[in-house]
Parts: sequence; structure tokens; C-alpha cells
Amino acid sequence: MKIITTIASEGEHTPPEGTPEEPEITPSIKGVARRVKKAYVGIGGKARPFWSLSSVTKYGNLDSLNTSGACWGMGSASTSTKAIFINGFGYTGGAAKNSIYYYTPSLTRGTTTTPTARIWPAVAATDTTLITAGGLSSATVSSPMSSVTAHNVSTLTSYSTLTSLPTAVSAAAAVALDGNIIIAGGTTASSFTTNVVSYNAAGTRSSLTPLSAISNGRNGVATDQYAIFNGGVATAALEIYTFTGTKITMSPSTHRLRAWPGAARAGDYVVFASGGTTTTSTAGDGTVEAISRDLVVSYAQSMPSGRLEMASTSLGPFALFSGGIS
Repeated sequence: MKIITTIASEGEHTPPEGTPEEPEITPSIKGVARRVKKAYVGIGGKARPFWSLSSVTKYGNLDSLNTSGACWGMGSASTSTKAIFINGFGYTGGAAKNSIYYYTPSLTRGTTTTPTARIWPAVAATDTTLITAGGLSSATVSSPMSSVTAHNVSTLTSYSTLTSLPTAVSAAAAVALDGNIIIAGGTTASSFTTNVVSYNAAGTRSSLTPLSAISNGRNGVATDQYAIFNGGVATAALEIYTFTGTKITMSPSTHRLRAWPGAARAGDYVVFASGGTTTTSTAGDGTVEAISRDLVVSYAQSMPSGRLEMASTSLGPFALFSGGIS
């Protein structure tokens, strides 16, 4: 049984003609039609969700990051207990920051620090470990780093140093998948890299099949089964890795490709928000697109304006986007 779900549109943004209406399952129980919000199927003795009526909507604005002004070049990650924004620098010529800002499930903000100040680091987290890797030491592309720091998620104040990246890079994409953290691509001091590495729960680094093309401006999101890297300037390739580290090939993505898009999960959906054009890397419109488990594209309420290089993360059913360039 295959049920295609879409996200109901809100506000002034209208999906393209032909976008399917959001389906419903309404079984009759004691003669009364009941709406099913979630449905599960048994796989290997475990209940797995295969359909949801949930829609992506804008929840509202949270307490701002305490950055003494606009902040750019942050990294972000999410766990079951925290949504985390880390590092970055002041947009008007400020120095690299070593700040960590996090939000709890009640959307309360907390703060702490990380030992290394970075700009555009690769950041991802499992429920136990937050990894921040590479990035720039100053606001120049000729200063990438290869160092990797692992924080204990429960406190964020306890940390250790892991094996460095094979190449010093900034703006690499990173996702957490099945206890591993996969870091892909990035910008070197003079070009880009196709390197893909994985860190397991013990912090051991291994190399995976490289990306198909060099490009900066990618972003990544992990589903239950895959690590998906998408977007980019010049080359907007869709690169997918399984939890075992195997790379699989798929036909090009059907949604609008962007450079440095915001990317996060919201419940059963993968959300790509705004971003820049793939040819000039300037801010595009504020379109928010979502992809279901079946890779069906749908639209949520647009952002007030286009932004690229946003920090983005997930917290339960919420996709959070912060900062960026308009």
C-alpha cells in the first residue's frame, strides 16, 4: 500500500499546478468516520510509521541568539533533547566565535562555549555526541582548519579531540545517521574537495566513497535510512549514503535546487528552505519545500524573505532556521 502525502500550503505561496491534495484516511469506527493522524506497519516485530497527516507550518519566533548583533557562518545540529547552534562570526567584521547556543524541547534557550572558534564548521550530533569539524579560523577563505572536536551532548561542556579531517576545509556538509556522523565535501584554501568521511560512536574515522563532483554550498539531512547531501553552487548533485556507508545513485532531485539552502527534518518530512541561486549564489526567494519519504515535493508557508547560509536544525516536529544572508 502506497499513500502519497503532501504538505498543505499556507499564506500567499501557491504550489505549482498539479500538486496533489493532502490525502486523508477516514475509517469507519462504530458507524462514525474517524481521521487517522498516524499509521504504523509491523516490520521485524517493531511498529514503523508509514503515513502521517502532519503538515509543516511556521510555529513562531524564539528568543534570539545572544550574538551582540547579526551572526553568520554558524553550524547547527539537533538531538532528542537539544537544538544546537554553534560558532560563527559577527557579520560586520567580527571575529570567529566559540559560542554554543541551544534550545530545549520547551524552546528555552541556554548557552555555553566550545574550545575552538570556527566559522562555517561542519556540525552534526547523535543523542550522545556533538561533532564540530573544520571551518575557518578567521573570515578569510585561506584559513581552513582540519581539527575535529566531540562534545558530550548531555552537558556540552565536556569534550575531546578526534582524528582530524583528511583535508583542511570549511563549509562541509555533515549529518548524523545511525550513530555515525558523516562529513562531506567542503571548501579548501584554493578549491573544493569531494572527500566523505564518517566518525562512529567511538570517534574512529573512516573514509567513504567520494562525492561525484566538487562544489561548495551543499547541505545535508539524514532520514531514517539515508544521509542526503544536496544543493551547491555550479553542481547541484544529489548524493545519498546508507547507514553502512554505501553510496547509492539516484536520478536528479525533482525539487528546486539551491546553493546553501536551509535543510532540516520536520516530523516525517525533509525541509529545504530558501537558499541562493545555483549560478550566482545570491539570495533567492523564500520558498520552503518539503520532501516526503517517497520523494514527493510539497510546499509550506514561504519565509518572509530569501536567505542563504542559514543555520538550520530540528527539534521534534519543528524545523528551526536562524541567521543567514538576505
